[in-house]
Amino acid sequence: MQGFDVGDIPGYVFVPVRPFVLYCRESLERIEGYAKFALDDYNKRNNTTYQIVKALKANVDVRTYYITFQVKDMAGSGSGSPTLNFQAKVETFQGQETVLFVAPEP
Repeated sequence: MQGFDVGDIPGYVFVPVRPFVLYCRESLERIEGYAKFALDDYNKRNNTTYQIVKALKANVDVRTYYITFQVKDMAGSGSGSPTLNFQAKVETFQGQETVLFVAPEP
């Protein structure tokens, strides 16, 4: 599994972006935690009630995670709503997470 397409990265890249394996529980929990952090930011800024269903794939460089994950809109029918894919770019540094990007997948 690979995370969402990263596209062109401007400037010199010292460490390439590479797939982040989601097969072990610890890795999956870490990625889903970052995805939830990003989605909480999205919900707050857009007055929405999306909830994470599961992480689909992820890429990472040294401290930036590129994550694709599924969500459901909990407004109205809640659990009966269709899933929607989201993408997030989350940077981690010295124990702090920063959402650089989060939006529905194009």
